[in-house]
Amino acid sequence: MRSVSLIIFAVSAGTLVAGLGPQLHAQQAKRPAAALIADEMAGRAAMQAGNAALQKGLAAGSTVEQAWEEAALAAGRAASEAQLAAGRTQAAARLAAQQAEEQVRAQAPKAQAGKPNKIRVEMSVAVSATNPPTITGMTNLPDGTGLRGNLISDQPCAPNCYAEAQTVVQNGRFVVSSESIRGKIAVGPYTIELITLGAAHQPASVQSVIGPSGEHLDGPYVVTLSKQGYAPRSANPSEFEKAMGYQIRYVQKVGAARVGPPAASWRRIEADNGAVYAIDMNSISHNTNGTALAITCVVENDTCPLLNMSRFHFDCRGHYQDLDRRGPVMPAPPRSVAGRMAAFACAGAKDTRFRDNSDQRPTPAEYCQGFPRDACARITAMVNGQAPMPPCQPGYGLVGSGYTREQIRACSVRGILPDAQQAR
Repeated sequence: MRSVSLIIFAVSAGTLVAGLGPQLHAQQAKRPAAALIADEMAGRAAMQAGNAALQKGLAAGSTVEQAWEEAALAAGRAASEAQLAAGRTQAAARLAAQQAEEQVRAQAPKAQAGKPNKIRVEMSVAVSATNPPTITGMTNLPDGTGLRGNLISDQPCAPNCYAEAQTVVQNGRFVVSSESIRGKIAVGPYTIELITLGAAHQPASVQSVIGPSGEHLDGPYVVTLSKQGYAPRSANPSEFEKAMGYQIRYVQKVGAARVGPPAASWRRIEADNGAVYAIDMNSISHNTNGTALAITCVVENDTCPLLNMSRFHFDCRGHYQDLDRRGPVMPAPPRSVAGRMAAFACAGAKDTRFRDNSDQRPTPAEYCQGFPRDACARITAMVNGQAPMPPCQPGYGLVGSGYTREQIRACSVRGILPDAQQAR
């Protein structure tokens, strides 16, 4: 399903474009100034009324189709009233209303055949090795979708256990720059968690695609907020789940964070015409969909000036794109400069989006961080069912629950084991 922008109108002589104001067609430049002003006022009134009606309809629980139809009618009424208030004829008012309604209906999202209003969300994420890192990703979430990025240390880390930042999807991409992340993560492995803001906090254009409660979201990343935290969507959702709504939650494990940017490691590539290019081997990162990102450079006097650098996205299937210069997707033949860069960047890239990791059990070395050897032995015995432990009821990790630190750690480990979850 395509993403939907805020309602924009072209009414009679004036075309209203967000951020630019009225743009008049050349062939209409000779129309009376009063008519042009009336058209501009009608366009603005229609845009405001249509957006207000769309937001109101979605907030009131109307379906996407109903909300957009209400927006179309409201835009038509506003355009007509503005034309009449400016002293235009009934015919001009009717024409303005008709054009406004048609433009709104043309922008309304179209349902997918056989699966109305569903958007199966895809996410692909790459992370730099700096501390804090830069997170880049691609997604088919509609433009304007707000995302929150959380970074959580996987080992004893006080005080640098957590960092966060927010970003917005633009042109199918999002970037959480290292400068925007509040706080730093301690050196060591950590987890990245990307979560869409609640549907109620998304703009109307996003709600029109995902639904007022996120109910149109589909795919493996859809979650709802339960009493125990985030949980996958239920096949038969309860009233509580429907009330909480749905969000997208993407989680990725990341290796040890480094303090400061890594030193560049340029690999030179010479073209047939003598031009020299380079790719920074330390900048290469692999996305979960099997693609790769890397910083490239046009070498000048044996150096790589900052203005000559650019981020390349390689699909690892014979194509690349210059992200910083917004270039089109281009072929990367094997013997070309881009193809030779792709060979470096794509080495080891794999599509891991649908890999089943449910049978991978954590090891004592991973979950005993911060505990002495004898305590680790007791935790391991509880995890493996070789020692008695209390049931891991909701709230076991809260202060005053009565659980010891070892029991809390054992419960947290058993919570991610499929066999333990089935046994409880």
